[in-house]
Parts: sequence; C-alpha cells; structure tokens
Amino acid sequence: MSRNTKIFLAVFTVFLIGVTVLAIIYKNSNKNISDESRIIIESGQKVPEFSNSDVNKNVATKGASLEDTYSMNSITYDYEEYKENDVNVKLVQISGLSNSEIQNNINTDIKERIKKILDSNNFKNNSDSTANVNTSIEANFSDVLSIKIVVKFSESFTKSYGLNYRLDNGERLKINDLFIFNAPKKNIITESAYRSFAMKYYTDEGMSNDFYTNIEGEVLSFLIDYDAGKITEFSFNPYTIELYREGKTVEINMVDNYQYISIYSIFISSSSLYEKKFDNLAKDIPIFMVRPKDVLYDLYEKINSTCILDVIIYSDEELSTTEKKVVDKYKKDLVKRLSVVKSEKNVYYSNYIKVSKAVEDEKDILVFEENECFAISEEGKFLEDIYNKILSAERNKDNISFTKSKIYVLDEQMLEENVGIKKYDIETGEEVVEREEPEEDDEQPATDETENVNQNTVDNTTDTNTVTENTGTEIPEENVGNEIENLPAANITTQVTF
Repeated sequence: MSRNTKIFLAVFTVFLIGVTVLAIIYKNSNKNISDESRIIIESGQKVPEFSNSDVNKNVATKGASLEDTYSMNSITYDYEEYKENDVNVKLVQISGLSNSEIQNNINTDIKERIKKILDSNNFKNNSDSTANVNTSIEANFSDVLSIKIVVKFSESFTKSYGLNYRLDNGERLKINDLFIFNAPKKNIITESAYRSFAMKYYTDEGMSNDFYTNIEGEVLSFLIDYDAGKITEFSFNPYTIELYREGKTVEINMVDNYQYISIYSIFISSSSLYEKKFDNLAKDIPIFMVRPKDVLYDLYEKINSTCILDVIIYSDEELSTTEKKVVDKYKKDLVKRLSVVKSEKNVYYSNYIKVSKAVEDEKDILVFEENECFAISEEGKFLEDIYNKILSAERNKDNISFTKSKIYVLDEQMLEENVGIKKYDIETGEEVVEREEPEEDDEQPATDETENVNQNTVDNTTDTNTVTENTGTEIPEENVGNEIENLPAANITTQVTF
C-alpha cells in the first residue's frame, strides 16, 4: 500500500467519524422537534418500557378469558350535594370498607380533587354560570374502584377526569395496571383513538370531508401526549376503559382486547376487605358484562350450563328503611317461587321488577310490577340459540339500556312472557292477597231435587280410576292432583301460586 493511499484512508476515516458525531448531536438537539413525524406504534412482540415507578406493579402475563366471571364487591355509596366556589357539586362518598383509614383517604381524595379543579385558572378562565360537577362510580369489582368526575365548564365544553383505586391498600391505579405487562398498549390505543375520534365525523350523508383532513392529526396528537406521559386521566367500567385528555375521550373496548386485560384477576384480595357481605349483589357474572347501578336487588345466577336466572328489582322512587324491609320480604318470597325455574333445563329466565308506592283501601302499599320472560331451547341448543346471543348483546356497549333484559334480542317465538302485579302492605310487610268476589247467580236457588240430580251427575263423571271416553288415558291414582308439576317447561312461571 502506497503512502498516498494510507493518507487517504486515514483522512476518510476521520471524516466518517466526524459525520457520525455531528449526526448524533443533531438528532439529540432536535429530538423534540421530530415528534410530529415519528410513528408511535408499538410492536405486538415488544415489551413496553416501564418507568421506575411502574416496576413490579403489574407483572401479570395472562389476560382474561371470555369464560371468566366476576362478582360485585360490598362497597356502598351515597351522594353529597354542595357548592364549591358557587359551583354545584354532586359528590360520591363510599362506605363499607373494613379499613376506615383507606376509606376516609379515598373520600377525601375525591373531594380535594374536585376542589383543585375548580380552583384552577383553567376552570376560572373558561367556565360560565352553567358550570357544575358530577361524580359517579363506574367500576366496583375485583377489589378495585373507579370514579368518574365530569366537570361542565360551559354549555359547549365538558371535561372528564378519573380516580381509580386498589381497595386493599388505597393506592391509585395507573393505566398500565389494567393490562398485562407485555400488552401492545400503543397499538390498542391507536386503533381505539381512530374509532373514538371518527364518531364525531359521521353525518346523515356518511363520513364528512373533515374526517380525512383532521383524523390523522387528532390521533397523532393524542398518541404523542400518551407517549410523553401526559395521558393520566382515565376511568373504567366492566367492559370499557376511557382515557381523557383536554375534553377528548378515547374509549377502549376491553372485549376486543380481552387477552391483554388483567384488571379482573390481579387485584383480588385473599382476605375480606369489607365490613359485611350483602345478599343483594350479583355474583359469578360473565366478565365484560355490565349490571345496572343503584338497584334494590341484583341476581345473576348460573344454576348450571343450561339454566340461568337474571333478576333485577329496582325503583325510581326513594324508599325508606321500612319500605326496603318490605322489599326484602318480597325478595324472599320471589326466591322461593324461583325454585321451580331452578329445576328446569334449557331455560334462560329474566324478571325485571319495578317497585312503586301506592295507597289502597287507606293503606300504604308497595306495588311490584313483574315483567317476567324466559326463553326455552331444544335439548343441546341452549348455548347456540340462547346464551351466546344474550351474552353478545350484554357485551355490546351500544345496547346498555336496562329498561329490559337482553333476553329480548331473541326471536319472539322462543319467548314466554308474563306481566303481573304483587302488592305488599308496608305496615305489616305481608303480601296483600285480593279475594275474588263470588259471582251473582241470577237463576233460582236449586231445589233438593235438582241438588240430588247434580250430585248424581258429579258422582258418575269424576271417577279417576276409569278410562275417559275423550282421551282413553287412565290417570294413576298416585298422580291425581299432580298434573301441574308434569306440565312442559314452557308453561312453568313464577306467576303460578304455590
């Protein structure tokens, strides 16, 4: 190798090193500027980076199964209404935790969070006289609690906030806690953001032109905020997670991503966290299925693989302690009647019962309006024809109305319906049984002679040991009076008096 060649290679090497150093310096100095051009999509195989505060918080590696179930916990709550800075506030406060310190800390935290929002310059500069605050419990299961705070700044602007807690130690949950540790969260959020932001661009004529102009920028802006750790506000219910940022909401459907969801299993305590257990709470509910809030009694019971009960008792009126005791008496009577249904197969039973107050014969009573319905399938077709269809409807976020059980998604010919009224005396707590008035007979009273004729007729036509001319069927003596019990399942209803 000649001397000139050696000099050229040395100079070229120094030049390459210099270019590399300059490129690194340029990249580092312009890191923030390049955010708009970065694609923030996470590979499904890549383990996301955790900040130090998240290490060992959630190490779950297995997500949920669609066959898993969950139970409501024994937290109760009331609402307190007051004014903060002349703004009407409806504040939820919980009770029922055995650890009063954790309970008080959560209640104080909710109230202080609202005060901080209303004291902020952002609220003061952007609110008007219509401003108000509303809070609600969105999730109350698996020893976790999710609180949603909705702050109306003005007629045209509302923001949502979230407070989410572990009930075993009172610590706040983070978004990462809802997923298994290696879930592709950015992929999930990207897809959910497109779906959530697209909804506002739908018109009667279809998708508006603004969608194609704005959607990419809105999604990218949200993802940049998430990547920078600015998306910290969220709440969740049994089947969706809502992420909040500056008045915008991205809704994640947990059913679509069930294999990455850990919230149903990882935060279940081995010891009781609650003062007492309540028998008005539904248990063994299929996951990703929402039950109605603020009901007097919630029963979801899977008797076996082909018999399911779905019962709700609710009231639009506030009931006193005495009236609630009457509801308990009615509930006990109802459970006894349900024993008939529990013995059946291939039956999905539903009863949504509305309670109202009334006065009858100068007595205060509670009226229970029963809307009873059950579906019956052929042998071996219960899951396909009934259960899977109802479960799919229950897990549909667009079908959340609880005015009727989701049993009504089935074909009408599969359903048996009954509507009935039961009345209970509030003072005694007992059922009011209406006596039937005897019908007036316009005919003349029977003479002794006609009575004897009628008696002979009865004697000659009611011998249960003879073969009837109409059916040719002999009714065994031991089965006399048991005909109701041998009716087909389709005719069994709690409206029958037992």
